[in-house]
Amino acid sequence: EHELGNGGVVDVHLEKGQETIAVEIAIVSTPEREIHHIKQCLTVGYDKAFAMFSDEGLLRKTQEALPKVFSAEELGKVRLLPLRMLSELG
Repeated sequence: EHELGNGGVVDVHLEKGQETIAVEIAIVSTPEREIHHIKQCLTVGYDKAFAMFSDEGLLRKTQEALPKVFSAEELGKVRLLPLRMLSELG
């Protein structure tokens, strides 16, 4: 975990050159909670925010809720992915 400086934390903090990426890992959660975490990451200046979901139903519900909360610019910085995709990278 990495402290964000606004009272929040991100599960994984990545940096490459000047680019910063936040990664949230959702195991048991709600769309509202994950959206709150993503919003915190973008507020503190992350270039991108990824959220990995073990529950693909939760992923779908969160995906549906995103346009109600985020601007088009913010949506361009957010990626929601199923956790199973990690096994496909190897």
